[in-house]
Amino acid sequence: MIRFFKSPQPAALIVIPFIVLILWGQRAMNMPVSHDETVMPLWGLIAGFMEAMPSFLRFLIFGGMISLQAIYLNLLLNKHEVLYKNSYLPSLCFVLVISASATFLEIHPVHVVNLIFLRVFDKIFSLFKNESPVKGLFDSAFLLAIAALLYLPALPVYILLLLAVSLLRPFSSREWLVMFIAFFLPYFFVSVYFFWKQQLIVFWKEYIGKFKHLWPQLNLVISPAEQVLLVVMGALLLFSLVKLRSNYFKNIIRTRTYQQIVFFFLLINGAAILLIHKIAWIHFVSLSIPLAVFYAYYFVSAKKRLWAAELMLWIFIGAVLWNHF
Repeated sequence: MIRFFKSPQPAALIVIPFIVLILWGQRAMNMPVSHDETVMPLWGLIAGFMEAMPSFLRFLIFGGMISLQAIYLNLLLNKHEVLYKNSYLPSLCFVLVISASATFLEIHPVHVVNLIFLRVFDKIFSLFKNESPVKGLFDSAFLLAIAALLYLPALPVYILLLLAVSLLRPFSSREWLVMFIAFFLPYFFVSVYFFWKQQLIVFWKEYIGKFKHLWPQLNLVISPAEQVLLVVMGALLLFSLVKLRSNYFKNIIRTRTYQQIVFFFLLINGAAILLIHKIAWIHFVSLSIPLAVFYAYYFVSAKKRLWAAELMLWIFIGAVLWNHF
C-alpha cells in the first residue's frame, strides 16, 4: 500500500475517489445537514440550499468535495515541497483521517472550511521570497474571514496567517494593513446585508453571543472502536513528530518553515475547539489537514523498517473500517 501511493504514478489519484465512495457510501441515502451551535450566518444559506436537495445528490456533492480536497492537498504539498519527497500519500492520509469515524459523515461547515484552509495554505506557501505578496495576503485574509462567518472555530486561524507572514517575510506595515483590511471586508459586507434586512443588531448580538461559553463541555460518547481509533491516531502522530524532529535540520530552510506553519496550524486548530461549548466528534475534523501532512511524512520517510510503517498503516485502515462497518 505505501509503495503504491509513495510512487509518483497518477493512478493513485484515481483510487482516492473510490476510497471516499466506500467510506462515505453508507450515508448515500441519509446525508444529514448540521445545525450545531458552531454554525454562523453564511452557513444558514448553504444549509437551506442543501436541505432542499435529495440526499443522494448531497452525498455526490460532498463526496466530490472531499476527493477534491484530498487531491488539492497532495498537489499543493508537492508544489511547495512541504515534504521532502513527492508522493500521493498525503491524499490517502487525508481521506482516512477525514473519514475516520462514521460521525464525521455529515454536511457540516467544517468540511467546507477545510477547503478554504487549503486555498489559504496555497497562498501562504507562495509568499516565500515573493516580490508581489499583496494579492496573496489580501486573498488569504479575505478567505479566512469567510471561513469564520461559516464556522466559529475558524476565527483563530487568522492568527496563523499573521504568524506565517512573520516567519516568511520581513515586517512591512503595508502588508499587515492589507491583511487587516481584507479580513474585515467580509464582515462589512455581511453587516450591510443585515442592515438592509433590518437585522443588523440581531446578527451582531447572535455573533457576539457565540463567545459567551468559552469553557467547553465534552459531548462525547466513546465506543470501544473509537477508543482504538484514538490510540492508533495518537500513536501515529507521535511517531510522525519524532520522525520529523529527527530529520528536521536535514531539510532546506523553506521546507522547515512550512512544516513549522503546519505544526502551528495543528496547535491553533486544537485550541480553537475550545471555542465550542459542546464539543462533538465532528469538530475534530478541523485537524484533518495537519494530521494528514504529518502522517504522510512518517510514511514517506519510512525506509529501513518499511514493514513497520506498512503494518501501522493497515492497523489505521482497520481501525477506520471498524468505526464504519
